[in-house]
Amino acid sequence: MSKMKFIVAFVLLITMCTGVAGATWSSSMYITALPASSDGSSPPPPPATYVRIFGVDGNATDGFDRDYDVTAPPAPTVNALDAYFPCTHEVVTRLATDMKTDADTITWTLKVTVPSGSTLDMNWDVSNSPSDKMLVMNTGSASIDMKTQSSTTFETGSYSLSITSSKVVQDNSTPPSSSGGGGGSGTSGEEYENIEVKDVVHKHIVMDEETSYEFKEESNAIETIKFTALKNAGEISATIEVLKGKSALVKNDPPGRVYQNLNIWVGKSGFATSDNIADVKVGFKVEKSWIEANDIVVATIRLCRYHNDVWNPLPTNKSGEDDTYIYFEAKTPGFSPFSIIGSTEEDLVTQGANTEAMSTAESEQTSTQDSNGEREQSDEGISMWYLVGALAIMLIAGGAYLMYRTKKDEDGEVL
Repeated sequence: MSKMKFIVAFVLLITMCTGVAGATWSSSMYITALPASSDGSSPPPPPATYVRIFGVDGNATDGFDRDYDVTAPPAPTVNALDAYFPCTHEVVTRLATDMKTDADTITWTLKVTVPSGSTLDMNWDVSNSPSDKMLVMNTGSASIDMKTQSSTTFETGSYSLSITSSKVVQDNSTPPSSSGGGGGSGTSGEEYENIEVKDVVHKHIVMDEETSYEFKEESNAIETIKFTALKNAGEISATIEVLKGKSALVKNDPPGRVYQNLNIWVGKSGFATSDNIADVKVGFKVEKSWIEANDIVVATIRLCRYHNDVWNPLPTNKSGEDDTYIYFEAKTPGFSPFSIIGSTEEDLVTQGANTEAMSTAESEQTSTQDSNGEREQSDEGISMWYLVGALAIMLIAGGAYLMYRTKKDEDGEVL
């Protein structure tokens, strides 16, 4: 082999090895069954520990790979611990090590049986997993972030655990623009100079579980956003823009004294719909000092949503208070620009007068309509009697003529 060919081959070998190494990692799980009690009533099953390994190899497949996967022993025939990765293969159906090909999203299924009279401790080491990947274990009743939590426990029973590796989604969501108002220069359509603070939280969305975003920024009045996921959606970000003034996305001011203007977005455009989430609640706080300084009636404080060019006050309930804040929770059908508002007693009097005037006008209109209705009904009644009378006259005349013809026929008169 010439020197040049040797160099080319060496470079190709280094490149191949580097590519494989970059796509290879594995994590170990330590699964231990322990006696649930030691009261001596019955001999507990002996402690047992299994090590189960899952991971990624650039040359592996999702099926059984002789060079990468390790088979698990057959299922026990007695009351004993069992843990394995199921495999669809004509011969091998149980794996102790399950290596899969690399992808943006990968899921391993781990079947675990905890014997009667036992509890199970499960610990894991995921330090070898990529830093740009999330690892989430779904137990059927809970979703566990395996990067921030390193153990869990199970009671007697059979479990099918789902372990999912997925890319960490950066804050690149593009909130939908509102149908009203001027164009800003921010990613949400808001003007940069109008944004006081931007608060972003990421959560992994699991179907049929309540997702709760918690916001810690002190100047942000929104504390939580909660909803029930109707679909698995992976990593979704919730973004709150605390504004210095009215949102650039709205046309008119909200109906009340404004405590804070905000834009709230969850996920990209089209995510926060009734097809994907339900029972959406927003928790927020209002400073008592603002309430007192502005003579706000606490019962009037609302979260108000701007949608379809209209401000809509949302159902809002007081949820608690402390020395500094009063806490509220509101239900919303979606996300867009919002305002936290309240009213004074003077505002209520003005609103009441406007409402009374509107009610009087509506009442007069209704009265006029009723009066016109009675008159129209009366006219229709008179017309109906004329019609009935005319029909009666025609019937009488026809009957008389028929009797006259019959009498002439009996007399033998030819007509």
